[in-house]
Amino acid sequence: MKKRDPQFNLIPHRFKFIGLALVMLTILFAVGVKANWFEFSLEHKESVKTYILNALILGCLFITLAREKVEDEMTIMQKTKAFAFGFVGAVIMAIIWPLMNLIYTEPLQELTGQGLALIMLFTHIFTYYLQKFTGETA
Repeated sequence: MKKRDPQFNLIPHRFKFIGLALVMLTILFAVGVKANWFEFSLEHKESVKTYILNALILGCLFITLAREKVEDEMTIMQKTKAFAFGFVGAVIMAIIWPLMNLIYTEPLQELTGQGLALIMLFTHIFTYYLQKFTGETA
């Protein structure tokens, strides 16, 4: 049995596919809700929106925390850098969002914790795969 690196424990590789399926099904369901394929009362529509965001966050989290098939020092460094970029991106967005509300005459939707988590996860996924496919090293 392989010994795992105690500094960077990740979930098994198959969770990447589970997360991808969850994200795609959630997006499909969200499109269906937006196109009124499903009938919800007004009071249930807000809770459905919350459940959609939570499912999207969970799917992105599975993609983010899943191991690669072949883990080496470079992929661990790329994941670590992508986590840092995701965190910095979320902090910058939290700072800029109120300023954007001041600039635009119509106030934007409030930035919630779910929104910040999605920004962080999307930034991580984007930067990790950008580093991976461009061959950027640490």
